[in-house]
Amino acid sequence: SLPRPSPPAQQIGTSGNRRNTLQWSKPDIGYVAGYRVWRASQGASYLSGDFKIVETILNPDQLEYDDYEVINGKTYVYFITTLDIFGRESPNPIEDGFFEYRLLNLTPNDSNQLMFPENVETLIGGFDVTIT
Repeated sequence: SLPRPSPPAQQIGTSGNRRNTLQWSKPDIGYVAGYRVWRASQGASYLSGDFKIVETILNPDQLEYDDYEVINGKTYVYFITTLDIFGRESPNPIEDGFFEYRLLNLTPNDSNQLMFPENVETLIGGFDVTIT
């Protein structure tokens, strides 16, 4: 049987006024059906129940998502998974437990206000958390 698809590569994000934009690269597999965008509010810990699906994209060529359901000044944490034509999702912290997976931390803001750093990434691996 075929392995589960790989997560999208090069996941990046930018913030704007009441908007977070996520972008990614298509994985190197030929059977991509689409993507799933997951989101949680920033907190002290990230449990699998903290993340909710905010969008399921059934177009393998759509490599960007704008999230307008956000509040300026509040930080949101995202990750993106790949869906294949067989209905399987790439390995991720929800189905597979928290293994090493890049999470995007984004804070929408009014450009006239003090801004938080862009593209801060949280890398979770076992009991260790690395913020870059």
